[in-house]
Amino acid sequence: MHLIRPWLYIGKVRETGDRNIMYAYKIGAILQLAYPANHPSIESTFIPVEDGIPLQPRDLQQGIEFAKFQKAAGHNLVIGCGAGISRSVTFTMAVLHETEGIGLLDAYEQIAAVHPDAMPHYMLLKSLGVYYNDPDAAKDLLARVWSMDSSIE
Repeated sequence: MHLIRPWLYIGKVRETGDRNIMYAYKIGAILQLAYPANHPSIESTFIPVEDGIPLQPRDLQQGIEFAKFQKAAGHNLVIGCGAGISRSVTFTMAVLHETEGIGLLDAYEQIAAVHPDAMPHYMLLKSLGVYYNDPDAAKDLLARVWSMDSSIE
């Protein structure tokens, strides 16, 4: 799992499904985007999101609202998907944008600084641009994601 903020993690489905890992990290809530994750005493929401398919605005809004509610309640939250590199990163970018008022590109760069494998799919980035009425966001984000990836030797 990748610590993004003291209250916010990005994880893989294997991690969010493991009760011992969730308790070890003191997770109080799970936003799972690949498969439901249900553990006693941990609040969870499952939003089925396919990688590479445009996000529905209602799904993005539901995930953001869940995260904001969990943060306000003082819960540690993990946002998880299959591999923890695309869908969960996309939602985490939106959550940081909403909770901290930072730009989507800044959100991505802060995530990538602690999670070098972060690689949101272009269609998910494009969905963020549509959701926030910023058509250039996907292009700028994609350019940044690939420029960071190409610098790896």
